[in-house]
Amino acid sequence: MRQPHALHEAKPLSLPAAMASSSDTPQKPSRDSEFYFPDGVMVFQVVSADNPIGILFRLHPTMLKPSKFLSALFELAQYSATIKNAAEKFLIEGALDSQPILMPLPDNLVMADFRNLLKWIYQPSLWRHQDLSFWVSVLKLSTFLAIDDGINAVVEEFQRRIVNAQAVTLVPKMATANAETTLDTTKEVPSAVLRYHLSLHYHVDAWFIPAFMELLDTDITTLTQQEIYSIGFDSYILLTQAQAKIQKIRRSAVFDVPPLPSSAVSGCLTPGSCYVHWTAFWSNWVRQMVHHPDQPAKMAKMLVDMDTGGVKGVCEQCKAGILGLPKFRELFGKEEQAESAIKLQLIAFNRPSVDIFEPVVEGN
Repeated sequence: MRQPHALHEAKPLSLPAAMASSSDTPQKPSRDSEFYFPDGVMVFQVVSADNPIGILFRLHPTMLKPSKFLSALFELAQYSATIKNAAEKFLIEGALDSQPILMPLPDNLVMADFRNLLKWIYQPSLWRHQDLSFWVSVLKLSTFLAIDDGINAVVEEFQRRIVNAQAVTLVPKMATANAETTLDTTKEVPSAVLRYHLSLHYHVDAWFIPAFMELLDTDITTLTQQEIYSIGFDSYILLTQAQAKIQKIRRSAVFDVPPLPSSAVSGCLTPGSCYVHWTAFWSNWVRQMVHHPDQPAKMAKMLVDMDTGGVKGVCEQCKAGILGLPKFRELFGKEEQAESAIKLQLIAFNRPSVDIFEPVVEGN
């Protein structure tokens, strides 16, 4: 279970000189135009790096129940009020604008992120109309405030977009690690780079290994410097090493044409023709599929295709003989074995603590 990021651990925000000066009148935070509800119960003064004065939000406790952390704040305020003597005219913290609950956000969160979380809480009917920057905000704030439902909602939305993209012939342009600042459409698909980055820094286990394995099938020479920084240099080194290992296995597997077994050839009526066609099949299909520059085929998938489909010009006896050899099947299984080893290595990978809120690299 994720633990909320304690508010008192947030990095203190420097106040403007106008507020720091005792001779000047301190600037007061303004009420939010959308999320200051007259019938709300709790007043929060949310302070961020882009708004050090802060904004006041008056919210409903019932709407804050998804957040264990915010719910606990409300319960604590109520408890504090009950133990005070009524004669002291004690004001519950968060009851008035003059006595709000102060909530400083971590440095990588801005006021728009907090508003996006409130949109997610208060306006579920608009979820499907939001871009990826909205969902990244929900993930970041849900992690910060311990909202498991918010994290699950982001995972489901990302998966929905990926499935929808796979179902169409024309796949939409993939979103990059800059998703939180550059997206302007609700149809963009969260890229492997973005999902891997978020899985690292917000511990979304559902994305961690799948996103890395997707990157493993990507031409790493196409990754930009910004994308490399986003996945992290340790991950990039692991990725390049894993790709080199996989490529070596694939090259070695298809370098030589496996000979047809003598047991199959001895009973074949056209051994010469089978040998010629098998050699041509290996050179013209197997090698080309493995070394395809854009979409190289997985060796395990190729083995299934050979099992279920015919090998043109090769009799069934010779085909069954070569494909049934344990060494041949082991040869085509080495890639999967290597990928399984990589997944085990990823499980032991030292990801940053969930309390370290490193920002997604933003474009200048």
